Amino acid sequence: MVALVTLVTHRDYGATWDEGLQARYGELALRYFASGGTDTACNTFEDLRFYNPLVEMVPALFYDAQDPERFRIRHLYLGLLASLCIPLVWGFARRLGDPLAALCGVLSLATLPRFYGHWHNNSKDLPFAVAFAGFLWAATRWLGHDRLPWQRALVGGLAGGAVLAVRPGGLPLLVAFAGLAAVVGRLSADRRETAMPLGTAGRRLAAQIPVALAIAWVLMVLPWPWAHEQPLRHPLQAMQVATDFTTTVPVLFDGATIASDKLPRSYMARYVLIGTPLTVLVLAALGVLRGLATQRPPWRGASGGAFVMTTAWLLVPLLLFAVLRPNVYGGMRHFLFVLPALAILAGYGASWLPRVAAGRLSRGALTAAALALVALPATTAVRLHPYQMTYYNALVGGVAGASRDYWTDYWLASYREAIHWVNARAAEHPERLTIAVLGIGDPGMLWAQTYAAENVQLVRLAEARQQRPSLAPADYYIGSTRNGLDRHYPDAAVAHSIGRDGAVFTVIRQAPTANEGDAPNGDGR
Repeated sequence: MVALVTLVTHRDYGATWDEGLQARYGELALRYFASGGTDTACNTFEDLRFYNPLVEMVPALFYDAQDPERFRIRHLYLGLLASLCIPLVWGFARRLGDPLAALCGVLSLATLPRFYGHWHNNSKDLPFAVAFAGFLWAATRWLGHDRLPWQRALVGGLAGGAVLAVRPGGLPLLVAFAGLAAVVGRLSADRRETAMPLGTAGRRLAAQIPVALAIAWVLMVLPWPWAHEQPLRHPLQAMQVATDFTTTVPVLFDGATIASDKLPRSYMARYVLIGTPLTVLVLAALGVLRGLATQRPPWRGASGGAFVMTTAWLLVPLLLFAVLRPNVYGGMRHFLFVLPALAILAGYGASWLPRVAAGRLSRGALTAAALALVALPATTAVRLHPYQMTYYNALVGGVAGASRDYWTDYWLASYREAIHWVNARAAEHPERLTIAVLGIGDPGMLWAQTYAAENVQLVRLAEARQQRPSLAPADYYIGSTRNGLDRHYPDAAVAHSIGRDGAVFTVIRQAPTANEGDAPNGDGR
């Protein structure tokens, strides 16, 4: 079902401001392999050599670099890749021992606006969330098994390699959660007669873990041209760069602009609170209460171990952020991988309701009510479409209230819709060359020409914050509300605005002309 929704909706999503660079990196990486390793341009392209190009290369196999459909192909591929998270989360959630909880959990995840909002565009954080869910599923099956079978250890290594092939900097998380899964797995197994003695289990793990790590490392290096030069040193250097990221970005948070390396310790936890539907937060809290009430310490048994792992999946990364305060930006995108855990806990809480209310209503009615409750955010996701990543809940006044104090369309995905609006105006005057000036200085924004009609030319501002007294010779100015770009050219009237739920993401200003009859129609309709 989720894959079907992806097929239907992927055309609606615009490319984000850095997607052109990500796509180009994948194209250059393919050239490296096609040349037998002699074309190393990908290793000097911007600073992207520090990132594994695996996710970027796959869609580049299906389009030419000049193909106007390349972003649509990317969005379809990324959406189908993201949809793999659903069966992986289902498999992990089944370990809670409650099929309804697993069903409610995946339904909650699929309807989380922020998670689905990144579904088609985000080629780093969403694939990392998928890979991390796969690793936890594989690790719990391996390390929670009575006999620690070698086959499952090998699958664990493959799953770990998938994580590192998306974000090499995820290695510390892999180590931490593998260690936790091993401890929880032994506690879960020690009551069963089939479990091997602790000493034997320790020796088995001492042999398996280096093999699994070696498999993961090889899978990380294979698709990574820069790592081919020095398979040990370069990945370690990339991990260090991820840890000590020095480029700071101004972040709009709680009405103040803060450097990305000076964000408050509560930043990520607060983003989870304001970026998640209130029903999901309440149900997740209920899920934690259910676990504490029914899965008592020392958390023995498969369901108890799954509850501990799920809770750690959500809380440990947030606690690490509070302690380490890493340099992050772009809202909570770097921590999207905790949302599957939140959805599982919400499903665990929702599935408890039919048990608590048993006898008052029919089991079928209670089950339907639980499913409807976790799917309730879907109505908001539909209303925000295709800008679900801008979602905020009522704690900050929804999207409209948050637009004053937080970033909404941070990635400028609404520029696609803006250019289509200009295209419609230009179609009324095919004899004219309409110039739309984009209000951002990053060269990567030139991807937007992909969406422009033949008689629409996009000209990039030399400096994103540059103020100019007049739009001439341009007809229109497209400016995002991010960083106040919409306020450029105040002498030009707003012809059209793009937004959802009372929030404005992008405005289109029309240049005043001496003879309005000669200008394209800018009535804003």
